[in-house]
Amino acid sequence: MPFVRRVIDYRGGTFNSLPIFSLIPYVMLLPLAILALRSDRLARVTNTFKLLALVWLATFTYGLLVGFANGNFAAALFSFIQYTLPMSVGLWLAGQPVEISMGLRRVSIILLIYGSIVAFYGIAQYINPPPWDVNWVLLSDFTSSGAPEPFSMRIFSTLNSTGPCADFLAIVIIMSLRFFRLRGLWVLPISAALAAALLLTLVRASWIAMVLGMIVYLILSPRRLNTFPILGVFAFALIVMISGLPKYLGADSRTTAVVDRISTFNDINGDASAVERQDAMGQAAEHSLLNPLGDGLGTLGSSARLSANGGLLGTTLDSGYFSRLIELGWIGFTGYCFVLFGGVVAIFNAPAKLRRRNDQDFKVAVAMCTAVSVALIWLDAAGDSHYGVDAIFFWISMSVCGSLPMHCLPAQTKRNAARL
Repeated sequence: MPFVRRVIDYRGGTFNSLPIFSLIPYVMLLPLAILALRSDRLARVTNTFKLLALVWLATFTYGLLVGFANGNFAAALFSFIQYTLPMSVGLWLAGQPVEISMGLRRVSIILLIYGSIVAFYGIAQYINPPPWDVNWVLLSDFTSSGAPEPFSMRIFSTLNSTGPCADFLAIVIIMSLRFFRLRGLWVLPISAALAAALLLTLVRASWIAMVLGMIVYLILSPRRLNTFPILGVFAFALIVMISGLPKYLGADSRTTAVVDRISTFNDINGDASAVERQDAMGQAAEHSLLNPLGDGLGTLGSSARLSANGGLLGTTLDSGYFSRLIELGWIGFTGYCFVLFGGVVAIFNAPAKLRRRNDQDFKVAVAMCTAVSVALIWLDAAGDSHYGVDAIFFWISMSVCGSLPMHCLPAQTKRNAARL
């Protein structure tokens, strides 16, 4: 939808910061929400998943009511939708009449297909930015993307900005690790394109998230030995791209944007964006002590554009934890952290005792979902990573601990699954 919005804005010669198009992706999730609430589907969902979902819903309902009390009706409602409706994807997936390991494998293949589209468009965007993307950068005052010129712009592909694009690419790479084996050479060119696009976003937090997810996957996966050879080839390709990706794509040999960005890891205190982020977090911590009940949803992020209040409204803290602390107060923040960190524990302790001990596919699914959830927990320290597209990834990973195996289902549910 961000891509479609840019094309429409370009053709109309205007810029709309938050048009009705922003709601279309969430409207498209409504059929999943309806299907997920069918009794035969809910019979497959574990009590652990239901508990996490209820705490999440209660947490953001609290934030919604506080937002209403502060007069942020439209902004609070839009933010509430962004955080809660993606939960229906995980609930729907957990309730499917197939083993969850097979369901997650299919999801991973679908995401690789769409991820390759995002990656190749992003690379083309870096080489020669299309006019609708240039129009978007200029009219929206999107200064952090850099100059909208060939080999100068930080890519955001079909998404709305560099951060969500980088998060998407990093998570898709992590979910592709299950296909890293000697018989899966087809995944290498796709993963290389995903990695190239991820590097061109210049988002350091997402680079770290990718590496962190890979480490967690290798620790937990029972097929790590099969993964190592292809992962070694991928790592070599990554090193080659780091050394001169812009030059390989046709840029001037002096263009070293990726290398320069990596070099900032050695001097974080000299990085202006890092210093600004630290200052903003300090102010957020101070504000949360003055207002322990929270400001309510709709006071931060994209939805804040719909709000009429001042103060911290419309600002971005580049930290999901501090943003939730301001919006939800200490009560809601506790529930938020309970779901995030409790979710990792629930995935790791997924009901394997109800399955065969030698179910390798299930163990691979647990490793993949744990890696995704840990990567998102890290990403939340540098930005909002549990709403919208990122929230869909989070609840997809939760489905591995939310789906009962077929042999533990009620007899009627088994018969329905057999007919399918």
